[in-house]
Amino acid sequence: MRFQLKFSLNGNRLPIETRRMFLSYFKYALSQYDANYEKTLYDGSAKMKNMTFAMYMPIADIKVEHIELRAPKMSVTLSTPDLSMGIMLHNALLKQEGHTYVYKTYEMTLEPLKILNTPTIFSQRIRAKTLSPILVRMKTEDNRDIYLTNNAPEFVQRLNEIVEARIRILEPTLLNAYQSTGIIIETSQLKKVVVKHYGQTIDGNRGIFEIASSPEILNFIYQSGLGSRCNFGFGCFERL
Repeated sequence: MRFQLKFSLNGNRLPIETRRMFLSYFKYALSQYDANYEKTLYDGSAKMKNMTFAMYMPIADIKVEHIELRAPKMSVTLSTPDLSMGIMLHNALLKQEGHTYVYKTYEMTLEPLKILNTPTIFSQRIRAKTLSPILVRMKTEDNRDIYLTNNAPEFVQRLNEIVEARIRILEPTLLNAYQSTGIIIETSQLKKVVVKHYGQTIDGNRGIFEIASSPEILNFIYQSGLGSRCNFGFGCFERL
C-alpha cells in the first residue's frame, strides 16, 4: 500500500533533518490511534520495520540548520507491503486529517489523505527513479558504519546482503525466491548525495537505476524499500 500525505506548514522553513520531524509526527499519529501498536513498533530496539517513505518540499535554499521553502507545504509518500500495517497506518493518519502537529517551532497540518495506485510488477526487470536516497551501510573491521556509493566495488554485493537480510526478517516466505535469483542492479546513473541523519552526515545514492529479480522480490522491494534504513525515509523509489 502507498499513501500520499500533504501538509500545510506555518511558514516557509523546515528543520534540516526533515525525516526526523516526520518520524516524530508519525509516532504521534500512531500513538493517538493505538498506543499499544505504536509501542510494539517503536519499542526502543533497532528492529527493521516493513515500510519506507520519501519527502518532497519546494526547496528555495538549504542553510546549516534549516531549509528555506518557496511555499509553506510539503508532501510524503509512505509505502508498505504489509496489508495489516497499511490499514493501521491509514486509520491512524485518517484520524489526523485537519489537525496540527507542533514540532519545536514548526507546525504541520495534514490535508486529506490519498491512497496511491500501486500496480503489481509482473516483469523480471524494471527501470526506476529514487524518491529518497538509497543507503548501503557496511561495517568496517573496527566496527564503524560507512555508507557506500555506487562506484564502490562492494556496492552491489553489499546491497544484495541487505536485501536478503530484510527479506529474512520481514518476509521470510520470499527467502527461497530471493536465494534463487538475488538482485542484479545497474547503477551507472546513480549520483552521490550527502544527507544529515540524526546528527550524522552520510553518503546516499540518488537517480535512475535498473533492477532485475523475480517479480515477487521486485514487488517486495518496491513497497518496502531498497537498501539500509528504509523505515527512516530512505530507499523509496518509483517505477518509470
